[in-house]
Amino acid sequence: MAIMMIGTPPQAFKIDFDTGSSQFIISAKDCTECSGTTHYDSSASKTFRANGKPWMITYGDQSHAEGILGHDQILIDNIRVKNQQLALVTSESAGFDDTIDGIMGLAFGTLSTSIASTKTVFENMMAQKVVEKGVFSFYLGKASLNGGGEVIFGGVDMRRVEEGHKLTYTPVTKAKYWQIDVENVYVDGKVVVVGSGAKNKGKKGSGGGGNGGGGKKLEAIMDTGTTLMIVPEKLANSIHRKIKGAQELGTSWALPCKLASSGTHSAGAKVELEIEGKRFGIPFEDLVREETDVAGVCYSGIQSSSAGFMIIGDVFIKNNYVVFDQEKRRVGIAPLKLEVKHVPPTFTEVEESDLRNGSGGGGDGEEQFQAAGVELNGGESEQEEDEQGQVEEYDVDDAALQGQYDSQIEKQEEWSADPSEELEFEGEEEGEGEEEEGEDEEEDTTE
Repeated sequence: MAIMMIGTPPQAFKIDFDTGSSQFIISAKDCTECSGTTHYDSSASKTFRANGKPWMITYGDQSHAEGILGHDQILIDNIRVKNQQLALVTSESAGFDDTIDGIMGLAFGTLSTSIASTKTVFENMMAQKVVEKGVFSFYLGKASLNGGGEVIFGGVDMRRVEEGHKLTYTPVTKAKYWQIDVENVYVDGKVVVVGSGAKNKGKKGSGGGGNGGGGKKLEAIMDTGTTLMIVPEKLANSIHRKIKGAQELGTSWALPCKLASSGTHSAGAKVELEIEGKRFGIPFEDLVREETDVAGVCYSGIQSSSAGFMIIGDVFIKNNYVVFDQEKRRVGIAPLKLEVKHVPPTFTEVEESDLRNGSGGGGDGEEQFQAAGVELNGGESEQEEDEQGQVEEYDVDDAALQGQYDSQIEKQEEWSADPSEELEFEGEEEGEGEEEEGEDEEEDTTE
């Protein structure tokens, strides 16, 4: 969750970044029953332009929202995005999170079926050339390490990567979600049989055939908007059978709460995903979530679904640095350097070679560019953070939020006296900012 500004004069909102959706959703002022503490007042913005077309969305839990479309400019740190399409919520079902005001979708615009030719915020950043590179990267902090996090638009911060490691890139297999292939799953170093619950297309994995003996890959979606890791039922069963003390409680999986304590018999044990021949892990202690009604038993961070694919949520991303490369349609992953100290996110310098070959080094004379970073606010208790993930049940530091707000106001005041003169309606410059395919750059699935 981070502070973003919408409109002129600017209105401040707490926004969740979601790589599992594509729309920019914000509650409208006239929605009296909508979630969120602040609602967007389109009538107060000089740069708002009405669209009037209806939209709606239904989520997997059958909650839903609907409203009308509009356009306005937004400010994220030092980046201004003009004419961003907004999905204004005028009606929604119960159960939405009241601690955030909106959701910024960072999947591919082609994901949206109810809104034709949607461009996500990041796609507009690329088209309007306000970022140097078509990549953004996520660091999500653990509550045990003071929480928080950082999103960088237009770059990568290799200081977040564990020393001795590089980014391993894997291609996006279907450019709607950030969908990739997982070759194998390991529990405490032992390969797990995925079983027939996986949807696969007969593609051979490089991990030696651990997935049911056939080496077939499992489709997976990298989703910052999901707290858990969701896997097919048979895979969930196989994983938990290899964790001592795991048990089923109704339709959910649960673990011994003591696994969350360092120094237990399972210290150092992990659930690992193999991607491009490399393993990326989740320590057992990070799989332990809120307590159940059974003494000493807590819910697991891995749960099952009848769907035949995996959703890789925050429980994984909090242990691994993840780069979303929209230009080359690939995802980069590296083990997260957990002990790294806070790095001011604004204007983070990134070596261009880091994007080209995954290196954390970089030699003299290599081109550098600037990328805007947005700090994610945390500060919640361990249980709240584990239970709700990155955006729910936050004890937000009001002073910190006010500081972000003041900083954004100063930047917005530097805009032209009449920013509406610069507005271009979506579709007027179709194809602007599109990158040509086939750049002569080295592809990487680094060691």
